[in-house]
Amino acid sequence: VVKMADLRKAEYTNAFHIAAGKKGYLTAADLVTCVHGLGSCATAAEISAKAPGDRVALDQFLGIAEQFSAPSEGDNHALYDAFRLFDKQGSGAIPAREFVNHARILGEQFNDQEVQALLAHAQDGVIFYEDLIKKMGVGKK
Repeated sequence: VVKMADLRKAEYTNAFHIAAGKKGYLTAADLVTCVHGLGSCATAAEISAKAPGDRVALDQFLGIAEQFSAPSEGDNHALYDAFRLFDKQGSGAIPAREFVNHARILGEQFNDQEVQALLAHAQDGVIFYEDLIKKMGVGKK
């Protein structure tokens, strides 16, 4: 019988190895990307604060990743509420650049790759957040 904890550890270990590549460790930026990739909604600042130094080894990563969980049902509500806060017309859409700017003000430090991914998802410069949340794997309330 495979325990859920074993499956989670295997998932975290795989994520580490993908992000670390041949170098065998994560940088602070890699750590943030990896934890987000596992579904956490924690800010980059929250994640980076857990880094023990410039390099994060697998055993350190496993301890850090355990502290940040994937979105819960409560997070689902909070995520929709956050998007609705920026949706001034109640249209289900927000300007992509505005979203990035507000997220940065709130402490989320998107790297260029993440900004480009958001802009690529945007249609005519607008993010339809229900579609984005579905792609992120977060269920609607």
